[in-house]
Formats: sequence, structure tokens, C-alpha cells
Amino acid sequence: MARRPHALALVLAGGAGGRLKALTDRRAKPVVPFGGVYRLIDLPLSNCWHSGISNVWVTEQYRPHSLARYLSNGRRWDLDRTRGKLLLLHPHRGGSGSGWHKGTADSIYRQRAVIRDLAPTSSSS
Repeated sequence: MARRPHALALVLAGGAGGRLKALTDRRAKPVVPFGGVYRLIDLPLSNCWHSGISNVWVTEQYRPHSLARYLSNGRRWDLDRTRGKLLLLHPHRGGSGSGWHKGTADSIYRQRAVIRDLAPTSSSS
């Protein structure tokens, strides 16, 4: 019997960062640098790692290539293991749920099928 994950973290990283103007002209808001060597996306991913959450999914939208390039395979946050993983959920065209997300709730709603397939549990039984 396959063991189901206890928790799934969904990091909603799709904003355009309109108020950041020059900082987001060529990159997604989550990869805007801060504190010298860090990016904004480092905070939630580091929190997941320190909380023992190994299934982390990131929804992309605005300038997804810059975010995907930075996240790579998740090794930086130890999310490239055999149990758990970093998964990038790209916006797509065609079929139901295609196109840009209309907000955070819509982003989660569009991913409901893959979340259901993973079947995370809320208890340790």
C-alpha cells in the first residue's frame, strides 16, 4: 500500500508585481532579490523545509520562465528527494482550467484534480 503524504504546501507565486515596476520588468515577483543573496520565493520554501513539508507545489503565472529557472529542481531547499518533491504548476492552454489564473482561489481550484490525485491526508493514520 502506497503511503500518502501528510501535508501538501501550495505556494502561489503568480503575481505580476505591478507596484514593483522596474524590479519586475524582466522577472516574476517571487524571484526579486532581497537581503543580498535571497529571493522572495526563498522565504516560503525555506519555511516548508524547516516545517518538514516535503511536497511543495508552486503555481506560476507572470513571467514563469524566470521563476522556473530559479527554482530548477528544488535542490536548494532539499526538495529533490525520493519522498516529496518540488512541482511547478504552469498555466496552460486548452481544455478545462486553461489560461491565466484569476486570483489565488482560482489557482487552487484549477489544480483540484492533481491535488485530489496526490490525496494528502490531514492525520497520521
